[in-house]
Amino acid sequence: SNMNIASLNRDDKFGKWFQDPVFTEMRKLLEPLCVPLTVMELFGGLTTGHIAIAALGCSPDVQLYCDINADLLHWISQVHTGSSAVHCGPISGDILLKDVATLPRVMAILAGPPCPPWSSKGSRAGWRDSRSVPFWRTLRIIVDQACSGSLFMFVLENVLGFASKQSDGTVPLHEVLQLLREELPSDWTLDHCIYNAKHFGLAQNRPRVYVTGRKTLDSSTPSFPAKAQCFKLKPKVWDFA
Repeated sequence: SNMNIASLNRDDKFGKWFQDPVFTEMRKLLEPLCVPLTVMELFGGLTTGHIAIAALGCSPDVQLYCDINADLLHWISQVHTGSSAVHCGPISGDILLKDVATLPRVMAILAGPPCPPWSSKGSRAGWRDSRSVPFWRTLRIIVDQACSGSLFMFVLENVLGFASKQSDGTVPLHEVLQLLREELPSDWTLDHCIYNAKHFGLAQNRPRVYVTGRKTLDSSTPSFPAKAQCFKLKPKVWDFA
């Protein structure tokens, strides 16, 4: 990557993040795991998952980045310069067209499957919406990687509607957790929570549901608080021009 994450600590726009007590505590928790971390980003967007891992002090090595939006390629190519792991566009970036068994083995999976099936701005058709199919493929990839022994953590992100009761009385979040409990090896721990961007020093009211899973490696495996701790920063709009 040609993005110098370390330089953010010296930048007035970002330096306060690195001094925040909650942020520094997170970095301490991750120290035992701060080895070169092989990562898969599905529905990777602006590759913010990669950026966050790097900012926390780890060394992410992206083995696969997928997103069907070809317009992202200009930005992604600046972060992952010359990487053959980047698959961007309606064909190369579509995980439904990839063979799960032949995907690279990784240590961490970060994924934000399409949210329109559960978004308050859509029809909220849930699993009946064809755009929910990539979510099931994502779960299949997670289970396959976990059972192979390579994976030790994942993060799934979606909108609040994903945790809400649907018209048929089901809650998608609960269904996903149940499937993962049944399919993942017994040494895995699952958590879920709701975090809002405004609680982390950002000028945006953006609550999102997060499902996390981690394999218990040994006594040093960090355990994160179920309830979000708020950064002390006040929301602020920065001028990035």
